[in-house]
Amino acid sequence: MLPATVFMPGQGAVEVQASVDSGATATFMDSDFVTQWSIPQQQLSPPVLVETIDGRPLRSSPMVAATRPLHMRIGPHIEEAMFYVATVSHFPVVLGLEWLRAHDPQIIWSSGAVQFPEVWIAYW
Repeated sequence: MLPATVFMPGQGAVEVQASVDSGATATFMDSDFVTQWSIPQQQLSPPVLVETIDGRPLRSSPMVAATRPLHMRIGPHIEEAMFYVATVSHFPVVLGLEWLRAHDPQIIWSSGAVQFPEVWIAYW
């Protein structure tokens, strides 16, 4: 988990725990979280089919909406990101393989540090 701050248009910032999941192909935001914070969405056309690791459709698949671009901060790292809107059980934000490939962070599991190309961030 990474502590992150998501900046909501016209509403300020919300602190979240983001799950880093290399088994997820994309970035996701929980549909209840999106509703709670009235996060602007855009419809996906065509819808995007998402499968679990064993090939079954994800419970909330196909994805029919994504957030509009939002700013997110993890430590001093700030980025603009869009998230597929899905039913996510335990975390409001899931950072998947797409995010890991884009940022190529080095994660030191024993110390809880994450290194983005520009900075080291210690979390636990």
